[in-house]
Amino acid sequence: LFRIKSMCWSMEGYQLWMACETLDRSEVMELPTATSELLQLQFVKSTLTVNPCATNHEHLFLQGEDKLFINTGDLVMKQQWKDANMNRPLQESITGSNSASPQKPARQSNILVGNKQWLVIQIPITYLGSNWPIRYAAIDRTGFCIAVAGRCGLAHYAMFTRKWKLFGNETQEKDMVVTGGLTWWRDFIICACYNLNENRDELRMYPRASNLDNAFAYSCKVPSQILLLNLFRDMLVVFCADCHIALYSIERKDANPNPSATLTLLQEISLASYIPHAVTVISVTLTSLRTETASSKQTSSRREAESLIVNVAGRLLMLQRDRSTTTGKENGDIRKREKMLPFCAPVVLASCVENMWSSSRPSQDKVHLSEALWLGCG
Repeated sequence: LFRIKSMCWSMEGYQLWMACETLDRSEVMELPTATSELLQLQFVKSTLTVNPCATNHEHLFLQGEDKLFINTGDLVMKQQWKDANMNRPLQESITGSNSASPQKPARQSNILVGNKQWLVIQIPITYLGSNWPIRYAAIDRTGFCIAVAGRCGLAHYAMFTRKWKLFGNETQEKDMVVTGGLTWWRDFIICACYNLNENRDELRMYPRASNLDNAFAYSCKVPSQILLLNLFRDMLVVFCADCHIALYSIERKDANPNPSATLTLLQEISLASYIPHAVTVISVTLTSLRTETASSKQTSSRREAESLIVNVAGRLLMLQRDRSTTTGKENGDIRKREKMLPFCAPVVLASCVENMWSSSRPSQDKVHLSEALWLGCG
């Protein structure tokens, strides 16, 4: 017989410790003697459990205490061909296939399909030696660039070079602690961290191509600790411990030899009246989705940021842009004004929600699938 007396999780939840007693079956009817044992079960977890950013939804991505497990899928290219003499129907081909056809593609789009192969990436001991275990991990949309953060600092890996980049200055690594997650925007790493040297919370952006050094980073001071961050196109969504959501616009500056990027604060939204405590917020997402009953007045062909979706302890709240104050005289600067429109009071979409996802690639042919919100409720 096997009896569990007590159990507990280790740091960051990578091991489950169990204090057990075992009894010999032949001694059950008599006076059995119990033998105590201590068992340990190893676990890996989805990066979405601690870092629910948009790029981590693109691939199957698991993190362990010292390694990463990635299933990036196979890229299938969907092409439409045109013949010089006649129009031919749509054909499909897999990327990398050798075709001797003289036809030329007129249009192409990529789709991602799953496979059974997992890529295991070992995190270097030079980083884990003083920063074990891994707390946050993020992968970019292409699936080729990865960033991780442990007790202090961060590191990133490129699959096309198969090399890790770490801080060259160990003092800079020890002076920052990632507290609110990290994500990729194009070829930049965005992290929410605490600056131990200056005792303040910051947003930082590190370019992938440059050395991992504060000299090439952009930093922005924030008033309180950041708990969550996410992306929507060129906008950064930040949720802070004071129950405020801040929206930033991201702008890239191509400077030789080192590119840079800057953040500009667009808007702040207070959720203090709608949530019991900041730690109950599981995820914050900015999307182009709107309810069918919402006004579609002045909606552009390229859907802008229309709503905030917040998961509060399983209750999904949706805050939509308030377009009742817009007028036709604002058409000249409508794109800029749409980013500054206030949000209406939230409505509850669902309860007991564990995870949610919406497509980042809108499709005119499959609007009912691409412009939909997908929920996982256990």
